[in-house]
Amino acid sequence: FDDLIIEKIGHWPDYAERIKNLNIRVSPEGLKKLERKRNEALRKGLLKTSDNDWVKAILADSAGQEMPAEIRLKGDWTDHLKGDKWSFRIKVKSPHAWQPVNEEDNGLITFSVHTPESRYFLNEWLVHQCWMEEGILTPRYEFTEVTLNGKSLGIYAIEEHFEKHLVENQQRREGPILKFSEEGMWSGIERQLENHGYIHHDYRSTVDDWENTWSEAFGQQRTLSDSVLKKQYSVARQLMFEFKNGLKPATEVFDIDKLARYYAIADVFNAYHGIIWHNQRFYFNPVLGKLEPIGFDAFGGKPPRRYTILGEGALNPNNNESNRLFGYLLQDDEFNNLYFKHLYTYSSRKFLSRFLEKHQIGWDERLRLLQMEFSNYRPVYKDFLQDGLFVHSLLLPYEDLSIRVFTQQRNNGTKNLSLQNRHHLPVEILGSGYSRAQMNKPVDTTVILPAHVSRRYLSRLLRDSLIRDFNSTKFLHAEALALQQTGEQYSLEVNSNARFIHFKLPGVDSIFTARIMDWPAPELTRPQHNAAANDINDPKYETLFLVRGQKIMFYPGQHVFTEPLILPAGYEVSFSEGTEIDLTNGAYLISNSAIQVYGVEDNPVIFTSSDGTGQGMAVLQTKTPSVFRYSIFEDLGTLESGSQHLTGAFTGYESDIRFYNCVFRNNHCEDALNMVRSTFLLQECLFSQISSDAFDSDFCKGEVKNCTFRNTVNDAMDFSGSIVNIFDCLIESPGDKGISCGEESDVSVFDTTIKDSPIAVASKDLSVLLLRNITVSNCRQGFVAFQKKPEFGPGRIIVESFTAENVDKLFNIGEGSFLQLPEE
Repeated sequence: FDDLIIEKIGHWPDYAERIKNLNIRVSPEGLKKLERKRNEALRKGLLKTSDNDWVKAILADSAGQEMPAEIRLKGDWTDHLKGDKWSFRIKVKSPHAWQPVNEEDNGLITFSVHTPESRYFLNEWLVHQCWMEEGILTPRYEFTEVTLNGKSLGIYAIEEHFEKHLVENQQRREGPILKFSEEGMWSGIERQLENHGYIHHDYRSTVDDWENTWSEAFGQQRTLSDSVLKKQYSVARQLMFEFKNGLKPATEVFDIDKLARYYAIADVFNAYHGIIWHNQRFYFNPVLGKLEPIGFDAFGGKPPRRYTILGEGALNPNNNESNRLFGYLLQDDEFNNLYFKHLYTYSSRKFLSRFLEKHQIGWDERLRLLQMEFSNYRPVYKDFLQDGLFVHSLLLPYEDLSIRVFTQQRNNGTKNLSLQNRHHLPVEILGSGYSRAQMNKPVDTTVILPAHVSRRYLSRLLRDSLIRDFNSTKFLHAEALALQQTGEQYSLEVNSNARFIHFKLPGVDSIFTARIMDWPAPELTRPQHNAAANDINDPKYETLFLVRGQKIMFYPGQHVFTEPLILPAGYEVSFSEGTEIDLTNGAYLISNSAIQVYGVEDNPVIFTSSDGTGQGMAVLQTKTPSVFRYSIFEDLGTLESGSQHLTGAFTGYESDIRFYNCVFRNNHCEDALNMVRSTFLLQECLFSQISSDAFDSDFCKGEVKNCTFRNTVNDAMDFSGSIVNIFDCLIESPGDKGISCGEESDVSVFDTTIKDSPIAVASKDLSVLLLRNITVSNCRQGFVAFQKKPEFGPGRIIVESFTAENVDKLFNIGEGSFLQLPEE
């Protein structure tokens, strides 16, 4: 080592000194062309680009090195065209390449420059580093100063475009890069902007459905002109088509391990913008014959506060994401195994601490550069660790709580169990044992229980959740009705002496146990028909209704029933204004078809019983929605015939029923309205002089809007196992509770007043009750939460805002139950 030379470096160059400034020169004619395109985009509300948009340019770095190029405007929305800080797509002419940093790295041929703010500054850069380190393809992403014709435009982000250099620079062989066509989506948006000037984000045309898009290649012309790439492109498109249509499993289409890593990292960094279908990119690996994800466009701005993860509801076909790419993946056992394995690793303190420490210097250097322009950008680096640890806390199940195990039947030496997964992620059943410490009998085959579809309201119990940030009820309205389902049960046979079930999260080694309960699972008795449907073509009905095709149309006027009428399935039943149905002599009306009632304010449709013996009406298991407008239900009892015992003057079972401007009064039974396993809407309805509960909802989803409840002997509204939103209601003088929630109900109440009630609201048995702008007056107790049934658990109440007047006891919270009051 005699020739060893040691040189002391006095200063290691900072990032701002190492990067090359990007100086762009465009002719006056070219600049005018860019300005015309920008003005056109501002008029239309979005930027639609074409091959005719390119203009010639010269690129020069800070050292004066020049190279020919072409540029055009870039970005879909006009936020990329604000002021002078426009976004550009740039193509460098061969044989040149742009080198963004003074390091030995392959240059960029085609790339984009945009304001760092559009991808939320350093968040995008950091998640790119993680993807790259974990073997996931991702464009190179850096920052620099950009000038246009000598005028500084400020600090920009530089992002590599989707060409062969992207994959070759990350040790992959050239292959097609695919995306889903966005043509339908942008055509729909453009039409809305042209016709009425704004966008209905809740509306989506069928041409905008992911299922109806097709795959196309970047550099399509070059791909199709190369025989090898063309063949590979054909294979790649076919793979994606077969996956979308359920013809091939994910393992045969994707490099499943890389795909699981990609989504897990997106979860840890809250990088969900990139997983939207029109932002996803895939590389076809010709060696494996499979698709790999390309991490890209992770942030569309500042990410929302997290309170959940992508994998909620995995393997459950009712999952809200089941009609999207990730939802399809969540139905695949092997993908779930890898996804949860990597998510558990990436969200761990060990992994995140090491990763963040490694990139601390790079983060700090780039932050100093960005703050030269964006002085108010002051991120907290350690927040990435805290957010990741929050994700980590969501993963593992709980002892005894995450699954419930009931003994349904005992046989010779064995017993049949019913298992219910209450965890928001799937669980793998490993076997049974006599103790928690030892599993005596493994299961013969792999048993994985699908996740319980997420109950979003439970997340609100966290004080750092979104509950403090809501300015509208849009999320509550959409999520509550779309995401949540009642739990499913699964059977397993074990040794009669087994006392515990052993289980775990797929892909993670930690083992948990659940005690086997000695009683069967609660069940909901299904109403059974004791009589066949009536022959609607019987001449005795000729004066009652007209049958035309699949329609049963009741004639206007008064009709007295002296015997039951059961209408068959497969029809549409209608009542027009001025119709009155009088159920006498114990008569009742059951319809197995949807009912349409067309009453009007001054001429409603009336269902009544003049002799007080009418056994009410029921709509059972209909396939299309029923609608009741301006209908009156009064003086009705309920059906008790043979083994069929209902509780409502009106009963809806496994149906979708909507009530507008209806009146329920003077019933002679347990419930004025009973909905079971149904969806419903009550709007502008009145419940008055009710003999017990006004509205009883069992295992339903629905909404109650602008309704009034007066003088009920028992509860105004009683919910069991239901998910309900209540808006702008008035409850006066209930005999027991204004609103009662039980058996894991999720109920949200907004802008509602409860007066003169023994108990204003009650939450019991694992129910969650969210209250906003609630007024409680002249009540003995305000907020009550407790556990009533041993097979459930405590109740929870979250009060965001309320007013209490003349309330004897504001709250009464049982042991283990929870009440969150607003901070003063």
